[in-house]
Amino acid sequence: MIRTSLAYVRKDVRMRHQRVAQYAYGDILDIGYARKPNHFLKGKSVTGIDLERPEMHKERAENYDRMIQGDVRDMLDHFRPQSFDTVIALEFIEHIDWYTKFLEDCHTVLKKGGRLILSTPTPYYYISLIGNSFLINGRSKGCFEHITLHEPRVLNMVADQKGFETVKVTSATRSYIPFFSYSLLYIYRRR
Repeated sequence: MIRTSLAYVRKDVRMRHQRVAQYAYGDILDIGYARKPNHFLKGKSVTGIDLERPEMHKERAENYDRMIQGDVRDMLDHFRPQSFDTVIALEFIEHIDWYTKFLEDCHTVLKKGGRLILSTPTPYYYISLIGNSFLINGRSKGCFEHITLHEPRVLNMVADQKGFETVKVTSATRSYIPFFSYSLLYIYRRR
């Protein structure tokens, strides 16, 4: 049973990485990459930044030209304005309470017309809906590190306020119906 679950998770990560690689181009910044580097990324150069060192994990990031161990809160200390064509942050934004500042910093390091690609769990996943409807006094038994779930309309509005236009919102993995998809993929373009 556990092996099946792990295989399922690995397949989801692989599918999400393949989808993201379709939209990423040019000089790429991958935020929070160390545990699961995206082997499908191919651009002019791929830079990763993470609190963890990539060598702490089994998977290697051979296609990454530069790997920085650092806090993304200090992104503007590490990277010059308008230095990337694509910024990727998969399953990241739900872990931070400063996501509006994060979007501002992404806007700063992206070139005009560049893409911001995010994935995050959806509050409309059927398990979340059932839990929020019938277990209102309970607590989540899922990921304890998640601070918030982002409603797509609200996240798109905040991204718009921070200088992005929404290109596409779709399932990050197998289902194209948000109700049956755990995670959504957001593709934004910097204005």
